[in-house]
Amino acid sequence: MRRSLITTILTALLALILVSAANAAVPNGQQNFLNLDAGLQPRTTWLSNQAFRLKSIYNNSLLGYGHRTFGVDLQWGDHGDWTASLPGHGGTRAITQADHVALYNSMAHKYLGYGHENFGVDLQWYDTPRFEWQLAGTGANRGLYNTAIHDYLQYGDETWGINLVWNFHEVGQDYVEPPDYQPAPPGPQVAYVTLQQALNPSAMHERYTGRLAYQTYHQAVVDQIQNTSQYPISFVGWEYPAPNHCHGPVLRQGQILSGQQLTALTRDQQGPRPYYDIKSCGAVGGGNGSAPLVRVTYHYVS
Repeated sequence: MRRSLITTILTALLALILVSAANAAVPNGQQNFLNLDAGLQPRTTWLSNQAFRLKSIYNNSLLGYGHRTFGVDLQWGDHGDWTASLPGHGGTRAITQADHVALYNSMAHKYLGYGHENFGVDLQWYDTPRFEWQLAGTGANRGLYNTAIHDYLQYGDETWGINLVWNFHEVGQDYVEPPDYQPAPPGPQVAYVTLQQALNPSAMHERYTGRLAYQTYHQAVVDQIQNTSQYPISFVGWEYPAPNHCHGPVLRQGQILSGQQLTALTRDQQGPRPYYDIKSCGAVGGGNGSAPLVRVTYHYVS
């Protein structure tokens, strides 16, 4: 009897040591999940619209749908296949860290997403796709980052519901960097923006418009705008009160707007911004039928 008890205790201690060692090898909050095929073998590449089993490395268990009295209906075990879908893409391709995907479970017949729960981890099932997940990492082990709460999902003890937690709740951080975060490049940056016909003109009545979107999660300031079209174009600035027709200063081919002149014309877009809009009435004196093209020089400030 005593020998049996000692054996039981030693087995339990060994299991705890193995679990602790596995946990220590996994970065906290990142790269905690595996994509398994039908034979329960891990895949290095995660593909859109390809069925897979989702496995937590922390507790060595599959994650799937299952009814619970308290908390979101998730259970540990082989309860349904998962698929990761991309917005507007019905085919199969490799998912990058920058992609936003929706996670669908075949047993729940619903999509998993962030949502307030009275008990346990804040997750809910939805009837329509929630393209709010990003996959951190590039190998077999991936992290599940949710853009709605700006945090990673990972294994963790809960009093109620399934043992899943949001990472920064555990480590006491206020913000967790998303998987596709990249430092802003230093120095002057250059981009060419083609202006398209405005489908929904603003109060400035512009006929052509183009948007320069900066690197994700960063803001920048425009230093100069140059007309690189093969003809003169009009540049639509901000006015108050708003005009009753489209008009603005004419930029000759190669002419540059910068300094105080640019500031005076773009008072609605001063300071660091995540994007910058360029407006125009189009070609002056006829043009050649091509869309206006401008060269924008800018620099990142955050």
